[in-house]
Amino acid sequence: MNNYNKKGQPFVVQDPSFRPQVMIPQEHISWMVEQPESALSVRLPQIGRFAVDYLLPGLDFNHDLFMIDVVRKDLTRNLGRLQGDVFNDLRESIDELMGLDNDSWHEICLFETMQKIVFKSTNRIFVGSPLCRDESYLRSSASFANWLGASAILVGQFMPSILKPFFGYLAAIPIYIQKKNAFGYLVPVFKERMGNLRRKRTDPSFVFDEPKDMITWMTNAVLDNPGTSASKPEALAERMLFFVNSNGPICSKKPCQRLLSSPMTH
Repeated sequence: MNNYNKKGQPFVVQDPSFRPQVMIPQEHISWMVEQPESALSVRLPQIGRFAVDYLLPGLDFNHDLFMIDVVRKDLTRNLGRLQGDVFNDLRESIDELMGLDNDSWHEICLFETMQKIVFKSTNRIFVGSPLCRDESYLRSSASFANWLGASAILVGQFMPSILKPFFGYLAAIPIYIQKKNAFGYLVPVFKERMGNLRRKRTDPSFVFDEPKDMITWMTNAVLDNPGTSASKPEALAERMLFFVNSNGPICSKKPCQRLLSSPMTH
């Protein structure tokens, strides 16, 4: 592998499910990133690879490419402004879950603790306050992420193609239940935000201080693209949960890996 990489040549390796993956040398990554979605896209391979068609039937990824701009532009541009709030949430969560007593041992479940910390801080960016502090919402979104993540790996990567429809639709049942639970919190917020932002555009006398979160940026993107398939609050809520699922578990695992790989100190 190193020989191919040193010479700037792509090579093929197997993933954990013994499927071939093409590894691209580092000097070609910038070229790949610059390619438009119409020329080079990861969407279709990911949908098939993780059995999204079975686990989230009806979720349309092909007509909302403007959502990518929400992440690239709005989210990236506002990360610096949100750092202070995210830091405060991290500090409060760590103090609450790990305690402030430095003189005695406090046993915790590492992954569960990290997941709670990460979900609260990342949801500060995704849904803003006060929803990011709502324990019931955090539990429902975490349950959705856990069910979808585990099912995507088991069904999408390790299940034979002929069995994917059966086990995929079977796993979709608990995923749907967790999604509906989270919808009870997300949909009313999206409806209210959409009404306020739409009125602000049409009524000059209406004063509304737009919260800096993904709900605002996604809603503005929909209002700018009225023909999109994600024009309803329910569709936006589903995409929000997908964002949470894409980031929460990954961010939770990284601190665990760092802690477990670090040497013990006494």
